[in-house]
Parts: sequence; structure tokens; C-alpha cells
Amino acid sequence: MKEHHVKSFFRYMILTVAAMLVSGLYQIIDGAFIGHYVGSNGLGAINTVWSILSLIIGIGLMIGVGTGAVASIFRGQKNHYKATSTLANGFILIGLFSVVGALLLHFTFPTLVSLQTSDKDVIKLSHKYLNVIIWCLPFLIGSTAIPFFIRNDGKPVIATLLMLFGAAINIVLDYLLIGYFHMNMQGAAIATVIAQSVTSILGSLYFYSDRATLRLHFRDIKFSLTIMLRIVAIGLSSLFMYLYWGVMVGLHNSQFSWYGGTTALGAYAVLGYFVTFYYLTIEGVANSLQPLASFHYGEEKLAPIRELLKISLCIVMLLGGTLYLLLYLFPGPLLSVFTGSDDNLFDVASQGAKIHLFALAFDGFLVVSAAFYQSVHCAKKAIAITIGNIIVQPPLLWLLPKWFALDGVWLAYPLSNIMLSLFVGALLLRDIPKILGPIAPRF
Repeated sequence: MKEHHVKSFFRYMILTVAAMLVSGLYQIIDGAFIGHYVGSNGLGAINTVWSILSLIIGIGLMIGVGTGAVASIFRGQKNHYKATSTLANGFILIGLFSVVGALLLHFTFPTLVSLQTSDKDVIKLSHKYLNVIIWCLPFLIGSTAIPFFIRNDGKPVIATLLMLFGAAINIVLDYLLIGYFHMNMQGAAIATVIAQSVTSILGSLYFYSDRATLRLHFRDIKFSLTIMLRIVAIGLSSLFMYLYWGVMVGLHNSQFSWYGGTTALGAYAVLGYFVTFYYLTIEGVANSLQPLASFHYGEEKLAPIRELLKISLCIVMLLGGTLYLLLYLFPGPLLSVFTGSDDNLFDVASQGAKIHLFALAFDGFLVVSAAFYQSVHCAKKAIAITIGNIIVQPPLLWLLPKWFALDGVWLAYPLSNIMLSLFVGALLLRDIPKILGPIAPRF
């Protein structure tokens, strides 16, 4: 990290965004194949499933971000032993949360699916997918967390290539299992599990190789509650961000099923893939800001943090506005990737995009703001930003459909983002001078 901080940021950002998008390809690729070969029921089922699995993805992100942030701070302080110990405890957390998560989902997922939809076909398809995934959680969590470990070890290229390899396996297996063998939801789940297991295993082996800066030995894997709690504390807002996403998707699924039926549920799933694309991109930007800002914070160099925050906010806001304009002006070539030849599904998704995504850019603002607070050890405020949307959005999702029917369901998400962004913007204006110092005058 001796190179200029802006150059480091863009180098990390390009590779991290690519890696995040590759990680999201598992879900997006499944959606494209299921949309074409299974239809709107399959899209509704996969959206229902991923609202539940957001807990597991969030745990992986929490471990990855938390471990990366703590290890980066120790590296900035030149404490190699503590950095290696942090990495080892990150792997222990993957194992612990995998066991707890599998047991939790085993007993709760039938109820969680039924709360989102009453359509028997959608419920049946959801169960087929989850019954495969549920016992392979170490790979699901590991494939999310371990690339963060590698990236924070100073090897973002290796992390990205590893995830690209996993995504390529997923594409090939999806084509074979869904398109050729017609295994539908089970095929999609098996393809995802195999691809993520390859990513997890190869990523773990990296830290026992000569390429690793923080090289692990079996003697290093020692339980440290203090380090684990620090990892969880810093990464917790990332977990809450995914929990927020999962809860909101679940509530939207329920409302769309009630006010628009299976077609509206499928249309929401289609738009969800574009939101996922944007969200993964802004997470990539935020996760590039976080380790660099943490490193500079550990060195007590505060000026670079201010500049990196400004650049990050500009990027995510511009990208969000651009994606909305593309969907508004050119819905045909974009939405048809998932809707196939279903004209009714396309029409509902096209109309929904105009309402549902007009404040998409503010989601990026909130994610980057939370990452900033993570990086400067203000974990409570980072968590508060995430929880804020969980508090604001459900009342809107309940009230607006009563006044505007289906359009009201589409409208809850953008209004919530705008309301919370106004609050967080005021918070940043107050806190940045306190944390980073006043802006130096220019003459």
C-alpha cells in the first residue's frame, strides 16, 4: 500500500468490483436459466429462496469484511502475528456459523417460504432448491468470505481469478443440468454448490502456499474470542445490510403475491437481478474503500480517507443514475434476458422498473457511508445506517399499497432510500470534520 492512495483505490476497486460481480453471477446465471426453462414460477421460487439465503451470504460477508478490516489494521501497525491470528480466526468463524446456520435453516425454511407466497408450485420449487443448498453452507459462506481474505492479503488478482473460475464452472453446469438434463431447480442448486465448493477449497489452499503474505500453518489456528468478537463487531453492518436485503425481499415477495400474483412476483425477481448487479458493484466500491481507509486510519493518515470517500460516493451515485436511465430508455434488450418470450411478465417488469428503481443511486450512497464508518471504527453508526432502512421501509410497504395498489409496492423501496439518505447525509456532514479533521484552506 505504498503507492498513491488513489491509484491503490482504483486498482483495488476494479478487481474487487469484478470479483463481487462474479460472485453475484451465481444468482444471476441461475435466474437467466430458470427464467427461460422454468418460467415465472421458477423466478418467484428463486427469489423466495435467496431472500432466505441472504442470512448466509451476509454471514460470509461479515466474516470476510471483518477479518479483512482487522487484519489490515494490524498490518498497518506492522503486527504480522496478530494479522495472521485474525485470518485463522476468520476460518474458524466460517466453520462455526456453517453448523449453526444449517441447523437454523433446516427447522425454519418451510415456514419462511410459506410466509412469502401461498402459490403451491412456487413453494414446491423453493423446497427443491433449498434441500440441496442447506447442507453445503461451509462452501456458501466460504466462497463469500475467503476471496476477501485473499484480497486483503494483497492478492486481488488471485481473488478475482478464483471467483471467475467458480463462475465459469457454474455457467457450464447450469447449462448441462438445467438446459440439457432438465433438472430445473435441483440442477441450479447442484451447479451452485459445486462451483462454490471449488472456490472455497482452492481459496483455503492459497493460505498454505508460498504465494500468501499471511501464510497459515495448522499451529496458527487457535481460538481467540477477543479477535472473533472484533471481527464480528466490524463486519456486523455488512451482515445487517444483507439481512435488510433479505427481509425486504421477503416482505416484497409477500406483497407482490397479494397485490399482483405470480406474474408480479416474477417481475420483481427480474428487477432484483438488476438491483443485485448494482448492489454488488457498490459493495465492490465500498469494500475497496474499507481496507484502504482502515489502513490509513491505523497509520493515522486522515487526508487520504476523505478523498477516497468522495471518489467512492461519486462513482456509486453516477452508476445508479446511469443504470436507471438505461432500464427506462431501453427495457427491451435488458429485461428480455430474464423474461424470455413472456410478454405479460415483460410488461409488468418494465412498468415496475420505472417506479421501483428511480432512487437506486441512493442505495449506493448508504452502502458507501456504512463502509466509511466501518473503516474508522464507528461500527455502531455503520449498523445504524443498515438498520435504518429496516425500520423505515416496512411501514411504507404496508401503507402505500393500500393507497396505490401494486404501484404502491413498487414505490416503497425508492421512498425509503431517499428518506434515509437525507438523514445519513446530515450525519456525514457533522461527523466527517470530527473524525477526519476540518478541510485545509486553499490559497
